[in-house]
Amino acid sequence: MNNIACYAICTRATGQNDLQKVFTKGFKYPLLNPKVVLFFWVFLQRAMHWLERVAGARFIGFGLKPALMDNPSH
Repeated sequence: MNNIACYAICTRATGQNDLQKVFTKGFKYPLLNPKVVLFFWVFLQRAMHWLERVAGARFIGFGLKPALMDNPSH
């Protein structure tokens, strides 16, 4: 069983407010973990690098299409 479920059982969380507290604790604590922060920081850097490459290729493609057409205005 994971920590969130254990916390809910141990504190006898039954109402919606109690379950919201359990959810927010389960959401906030991993954000404070330096390993999680480091993982997402590295992952987002790689994702941004990949998105920049894709965007650059698309802009080149958008520029080549009218350049290679016989009549680019139509």
